Amino acid sequence: MKFIFKSLFYILFLLFTVVIFLPKSNIFYFAEKQFQSKNIIVTDENIKSGLFNLNLNESTIIYEKKKFAKVENIQLQTYLFYNTLEFKNIEILEKFTKQYPIKTKEFTIKYSVLNPLFIDIKAVGDFGSVIGKIDLVKQKINYVLKASKNMKKNYRKILRKMKQKKGEYIYEQQL
Repeated sequence: MKFIFKSLFYILFLLFTVVIFLPKSNIFYFAEKQFQSKNIIVTDENIKSGLFNLNLNESTIIYEKKKFAKVENIQLQTYLFYNTLEFKNIEILEKFTKQYPIKTKEFTIKYSVLNPLFIDIKAVGDFGSVIGKIDLVKQKINYVLKASKNMKKNYRKILRKMKQKKGEYIYEQQL
C-alpha cells in the first residue's frame, strides 16, 4: 500500500514539474507555425513567460499579408487538467471596420480534461456577447450571439448568415 502511494506521489510530482518547466514560448512558436498555414501571422509581440502562463503584449495580427487587428494582451494559462487562452482588447483596424465589429473586450477559449470532447468559447465586445463550443469529435463549431444594437444596425450582413431564435443568433459551421 505504501508503494502505491509513493508511486502515485512520484507520478503527480513528475507531471507537476513538467507543466511548470514546459517551455511555454515554444508552444507559442508551434501555434504560430500552424497559423501561418492559414495566412495568419502574429507580430510585434512582447513575450513574457511565467510558471503557469505565457503573456503576449501589444501584438498585431496580420491576415493574408494585411494588418488586421491589434491585441493588447494574449494570455495562455496551462495547468495539468485545465487550459485557457484569453485575448483582451482586440481592435480591428480601420480598413476592416465596415465588415467586422471594431472592438472585442475579451475573447476566452477554455479546455478541460473533465470535458475532453469540447472547447468552450466566450466573447464580449461591441457586437454583444457570444457563448459557444467546439465539438472536437464532429469537428463543428456552434455559438450563440446576443447581438448589441450596434451589431444589429451596422453588421446585418453577418447576422443574415445566422439563424435567429428568440432574439439570439445561432451559428453552426463544420471545421
